[in-house]
Amino acid sequence: MTNREQQKSLVKCLVSGSTERSQLLKFVVSPSNELVPDLAERLPGQALWLTGKKSVLEQALHENQFSLEAGVALSWRDDLAVFLGQQMEAHLLSLIGLARKAGAIKLGFAKVSAALTQKEAQLLFCASDAAIHGRQKMTSLARQNGVKVCSLLPISALSAAMGRENIVHAVVTEKGWSERLVRDISRLSLYQAEDLDLDGEVSDWDTSINETVDDE
Repeated sequence: MTNREQQKSLVKCLVSGSTERSQLLKFVVSPSNELVPDLAERLPGQALWLTGKKSVLEQALHENQFSLEAGVALSWRDDLAVFLGQQMEAHLLSLIGLARKAGAIKLGFAKVSAALTQKEAQLLFCASDAAIHGRQKMTSLARQNGVKVCSLLPISALSAAMGRENIVHAVVTEKGWSERLVRDISRLSLYQAEDLDLDGEVSDWDTSINETVDDE
């Protein structure tokens, strides 16, 4: 095993000691001793790992765990917990946009329904503020066909990512893109779980149905 592989195998949360790699977020110490999130896991510098929950990050900051682990006094932005959540969402939206440009996403109620029915869909996006009837119908169809559902993002965010107005439903039809998106969705879901009252369930990311009036 190489040194790099050994380092990866030894990463653990500095608060809980968890080694669940898929749930860990990486931070690095900058040359100026600033704590910097490294979502892409590419930045140089001393690596510090933390379970990717907002409450765990807030605890680590409050108890100065990062500085204790690094062995040096660190600084960080005052709104780091909020900023990290925003960065995670922005990273996901950027990836959605790339998948759309690559032709891996279908939009619109009819095309999405057809992709789900014809077993073409790998992942369903359903806006968190979608009308309840349409959302329930799409979610049910997805589950019947073994397709995971992401309802973490509102219409405005999905629309911005797709470069189109009023995007309520979308499906990812290519496995490779789906796998990349699933990683980002799982990470964002875990981080937002307590704020969204997801009861720690991050495998499906389908938040509770919003009681939105159906205008259709």
